[in-house]
Amino acid sequence: MFYILFMGTREPENCQSVVLRRKKADFMKNYFLTKKIAAVLFFFMFVFFGASYAAIINITSAPYNASTASADNVAAIQAAVNAAASGDTVLVPAGTFLSGGPITLKSNMNFQIASGAILRMLPMNTFTDNAYFLYGKNLSNISITGAGVMDGQGAKWWADFNSTGVERRPPAMIYLSGCTGVTLTGIAVQDSPKFHIQILGTSSNVYASGLSITAAWPSPNTDGFDLRGNNILIENCYISGGDDVIQLGGSSDPTSNVIIRNCSFGTGHGLSIGGYTQAGVSNLLVDNCVFNGTQYGIRWKTGRDRGGINNNLTYQNITMTGIMLYPFFLTSFYPNPSSLPPTADDTQSVTSTTPYWSNITLRNITASTAASGAKSPGIMWAVTEAPMTNILLDNVKVTGPSGVNFEFHHARGVTITCTCRVDGAQPPVNVGAFDAGTIYYPACGSTNTPTATTIVTFTRTATITYTRTITATRTTTATPTGTFTPATVLTFTTTVTSTPTITRSFTGTFTPTFSATVAVTTTSTTINTMTKTQISTITYTPLLTATQVLTATVTESKTPGLTATLTGTMQFTGTVTRTASAVFTGTQTITASATQTTTAVPSITKSNTPVSTYSATPAVTFTLTSVTTFTASPTGTWTTIQTNTVTVSPTQTVSPAAGFEITAALMYPNPYMPADGGLSMQAFITGTAESIRIRIYTVAYRRVAEENFTGVFSGKSTFVIPAGKVGTLAAGIYYAVISGVSTEGKKSAAKPSELIILR
Repeated sequence: MFYILFMGTREPENCQSVVLRRKKADFMKNYFLTKKIAAVLFFFMFVFFGASYAAIINITSAPYNASTASADNVAAIQAAVNAAASGDTVLVPAGTFLSGGPITLKSNMNFQIASGAILRMLPMNTFTDNAYFLYGKNLSNISITGAGVMDGQGAKWWADFNSTGVERRPPAMIYLSGCTGVTLTGIAVQDSPKFHIQILGTSSNVYASGLSITAAWPSPNTDGFDLRGNNILIENCYISGGDDVIQLGGSSDPTSNVIIRNCSFGTGHGLSIGGYTQAGVSNLLVDNCVFNGTQYGIRWKTGRDRGGINNNLTYQNITMTGIMLYPFFLTSFYPNPSSLPPTADDTQSVTSTTPYWSNITLRNITASTAASGAKSPGIMWAVTEAPMTNILLDNVKVTGPSGVNFEFHHARGVTITCTCRVDGAQPPVNVGAFDAGTIYYPACGSTNTPTATTIVTFTRTATITYTRTITATRTTTATPTGTFTPATVLTFTTTVTSTPTITRSFTGTFTPTFSATVAVTTTSTTINTMTKTQISTITYTPLLTATQVLTATVTESKTPGLTATLTGTMQFTGTVTRTASAVFTGTQTITASATQTTTAVPSITKSNTPVSTYSATPAVTFTLTSVTTFTASPTGTWTTIQTNTVTVSPTQTVSPAAGFEITAALMYPNPYMPADGGLSMQAFITGTAESIRIRIYTVAYRRVAEENFTGVFSGKSTFVIPAGKVGTLAAGIYYAVISGVSTEGKKSAAKPSELIILR
């Protein structure tokens, strides 16, 4: 009852003037707040109606007996954790307590470090190599709170690693993986031998507030936060160290729906996405943060061997001062080249780890570099085979080394508003670009609406062999028998029964070649009696040429395939004695070839956020003409001529054959608003599907929308649910399930994906 009461959300009154990004931030704030309220209500229900009250277990109390005089309190602390019941708090009181690790936490507990308490790791050569300190995996409702300190004594570890290169450091001081309902508040975490806090795996509903995370600069790999998972809120934290202040993205677990706000950052490599991004990062909001003396400010880093899809990334209301190298730095080459341009910038084949960047918004940002040593006010450098798309700079003011441009390399759809400044000058002054298409500089008060129409055609040719074998038995009988004078007309009956076995085999090499021509038209309204119209045409050379050897076999058996009774007359003269019986057998072979051409016409409307629709139905129609001669025993022949028109949608199986599985990778835009147009869902399909279904449910699993797709789908595929199907849904939280049927009739469904709808 309480969950339902508080999980509902509604917009505040008179919200028409609130910008969309702020609506997203407000929604996510309410989202996390309502979950915390529900958790608090649950806690009080437990207290007042449960069989027992939550307890506070002090690690210094008997029988645990931790002591500030002890050389290692790990056994005492672990015993206290093991004794905690659901809802209990394990308390580290004021004082300094040495401990080894790992201390393994469990679900439904709070680990509290009190004000005046220091929980200190044992020093190098005493702490177990490569062991975690505070550890939890696959937990739920786990909290680490207080106002005390966790100290890693990292200086000796850093010196040892820098001199030997041998990795024996504890991976992280706090390590939580695959956990749901994580709360971190109030504590200070300092001088970790390596990473400070890692929240990895498929963690969800993570809240961190009021933390202080610090280490010396420089100190190797001392990230403040490493984050993977879904629904993460980091706020009111101070982080300063020797590596990434916050790092998002990984190789196997996606990261989505992350808010980082009201935080301050000191030394370090910046607020970073990457270097591993195979699983993707989406729906990130960084709001109202301050950077001071950071090496990089906002940083995106990946490589062709570790890239993925990263989109819907918004950074707003940010101040950066004294940035050592680059306030903005995007590079799809990792390790980052020591100097730009990189040495491997030639176009390469698109692979499963090609890095993609799209829908990046930088708004209301003021940045300046250090007095000396800085490289550039900003550089964004994608790979040539996957240009970054839809980049918006709105009211961004950056000051960098004199005479150095803010650069874009390999980009499509960059917009820089009239309120932006680079070294005090209004763009396009001090803006450089290479292979960046058209950069839009809308005048203040003007409208600038880029549109694009793309026509994509591909031709697929195959030789199709059709083989049909029929075995037929024909028996003719005539009665009566005897002597007839004069001539007599007799009636006979013939029964023909056939049992055909039909085998269709499709073999051939399919070579689809994709090409696209994009016409981009930019129009602006008249400003001070001046009208500017710019027309650009971009021709894409083929982005993809693929060759597949496809084979399929369909066998049909019909028993009987045909039973027919024929009647007729026979005229005899003289004496006739006749009992007729004949068996006819024959083989029919039909061959045909056809050329299959499929034309697909996607329409693209491009206005910061592109909307794309695509439809194509591959089919082949061919005519079969067969001439079949049957030989009968004891005597007789006949010839048939048959003409058929056949339409085939080939059943295709990739060779070698693979299993069938559907995995959902990405839904975008998410959060979704009706103004965004259609809702796209990307899936990875192992094997080949002939039909796909996407259903959207409420949190009570009531189905509210459905869309079906038919065709041939394999590998990475994107499906678009029209805006008419989802644009009318109320604001709230939903779940989308994608399922399909393979060409062999197998079924598969991906895990439900959470969808947030705003209005």
